[in-house]
This record gives sequence, C-alpha cells and structure tokens, in this order.
Amino acid sequence: MRLQFTTITTIFTLFALMPLSYSQGFWQYPIKPGTEKWNSLTLQERRNCQQIPEEILNQMTPQELFQAWLDLPGKYELLAFNTMQRGFDFTLNTFNIVQELLDKPSVSSVILDYYLNIDINTINKKNNDEKSKFTTDIGFVEFLLSQLNILNGIQEKEKINLLKKIESNYQTKIAYGRFKYRYMGCGGATPQPAETFFKFFKLRFLFLLII
Repeated sequence: MRLQFTTITTIFTLFALMPLSYSQGFWQYPIKPGTEKWNSLTLQERRNCQQIPEEILNQMTPQELFQAWLDLPGKYELLAFNTMQRGFDFTLNTFNIVQELLDKPSVSSVILDYYLNIDINTINKKNNDEKSKFTTDIGFVEFLLSQLNILNGIQEKEKINLLKKIESNYQTKIAYGRFKYRYMGCGGATPQPAETFFKFFKLRFLFLLII
C-alpha cells in the first residue's frame, strides 16, 4: 500500500511540473539524479518519472527529441546488460522518448550533424573524470547512430563520412588511453573491447552501403 501511494505521488508530482518542464522549448526531466527526491525513489519510480507525456512528445521537434534522449538518465541502464544492444533494446521498451526518437526519420540528420561537429581533440583539456564522461557520451551517440532506423535515414555519401569520423575518433580515444581494453570503461556485465566495437560499426555500415 505504501509503495502504491508513493508511486501515485510521484506521478502527480510529474504532472504538476509538466508546464515548467517544457516552457523553455526543450524537455526538462522534473526529477534529476543526485537530488534528494531522486534518491528517495525506487528504480521503477525513477523510470516512471522519465516518461514524457504523449501530448508533449508528439509535438517535439527532432532537435528536441534528440536533446531529451541526451538528457535521459535511464539511457545509462544499457550498460547493465551483457551486450549494449540488449541494453539499448531494454531502454527502447522502457522509455517512450527512445521509441519516439527512432520513429522519426528526420531525426537522423540531427544526430549526424551533432556527431560530426564533436571536436574530440578537446579531450586533452579535460581531467580524468571529464575524459571518462566525454568519451562515454560520444560512445552513446555512436551507438545510437548504429541503429538501423537511424542509419536508414542517412544518405550513402554521409554514411561514408560518418564511418571516417568514427574511425578517426576511435584512433584518438586509443591515443589517449581510453577504450584500449574495454569499451567506455563501463561497469556493465561484459564491456566490449574497442576494436570489436569499431568492427561492428564498420561491418554494419558497409552492409548498408551495398543494399
């Protein structure tokens, strides 16, 4: 009974914060990690408060959808699975922003433009903690780009440029000691070696270029 009451309270809090959450054009998750309120919630309650109301979700632009995904605390749950794809599929079935993102063909160009404009060389200006977050965030975007729904929205020439960019970034990460032994240095059950991860990208891109 107490759990049900807490869940209902959380949902009502979420609805109460809705107008403010979207007033600035980009969705703001009403309860953020690290806050006292977040720490008091169960795992399921945290997932509940990361759902975006459908009436708002349907109005969001591709840029807003992508930014909401970037800000999604729950996307890190994919690191808890044996493979990142299984983890990503879990987030796809858990958070409505992920499904909406993959269902919008026009979002591919937004994600591609964001990734191509990342300057990975700024990594040398960051401390170790910042480097870890920076490379992890890049890895998440790369993995999102590897999803077939997103790749199918990218033109053939752009796919080649994207593959070159991913390879260049991969070499830079290796040079800075990141990804040398484990992909993203994450705490997942089976972190994937960088070389294996890059080959996965390359094979998928080449396959899409010839079909």
